[in-house]
Amino acid sequence: MANDENRKYKPITLTKLVPAEYRSWVVQAESTLEISKCLEIVHGEELNPTPAANADGNLPAINAALRTRINDWNRRHALAREALLKALDSAELMKVYPVRESASAIWTRLHEEYGQVLDIEYIRADNQFHALRKAPETSMDDHINQFTKYLQDVEYHKPPNAASKDKGTVNLAFIASLGDDWLVFQQARGHTLKDTSTAALFAEVKAIDVTKPRPKPETNLPSDQAKALNTTLSQ
Repeated sequence: MANDENRKYKPITLTKLVPAEYRSWVVQAESTLEISKCLEIVHGEELNPTPAANADGNLPAINAALRTRINDWNRRHALAREALLKALDSAELMKVYPVRESASAIWTRLHEEYGQVLDIEYIRADNQFHALRKAPETSMDDHINQFTKYLQDVEYHKPPNAASKDKGTVNLAFIASLGDDWLVFQQARGHTLKDTSTAALFAEVKAIDVTKPRPKPETNLPSDQAKALNTTLSQ
């Protein structure tokens, strides 16, 4: 029985929080806490089942089943709280010190400190994604790589409650990033863009781009002074 209890309430180990990588840390922490059945406690969704005191300040009678639930919650809460505190370096630990007794309060404080700051990064990344335009000297392969990187930045910094961009939105943004020369292509594809995979669209655009005439490199004509010098030397 003691061994069963030890396995059930095994200490939780989370990776150290690096503030700049808060989003990825949350994903890993939530997965670990869920396996340990502590995630709902941390999110504040599973509350302490201990009943509130009555008007006289006394606790109501607690039967055996409720006592088991209370003990189970307290142990899981203690494990989650310990895991969160151990995942913080001294600088981050001081920021949650006032709420250190509550696992859900620690979690909320970390979100307020780092999640909202990264929301600004999400706005910046989203603006950068939609503002991208292909330069004439940039190859289509390089432009697609840049577009994909900007899209990945948007998804990485996306707040938990923000939806991922659907392929129709991504495809329209990609065609827009190619510039006015591709407006006819966009109009020809019309509503089919929202049903086309982005990888297929990349391949189609690259195939069309290969057939487009390339501007001839400009030749620098000699200046009047250089012409005069050449004339003098040739005499």
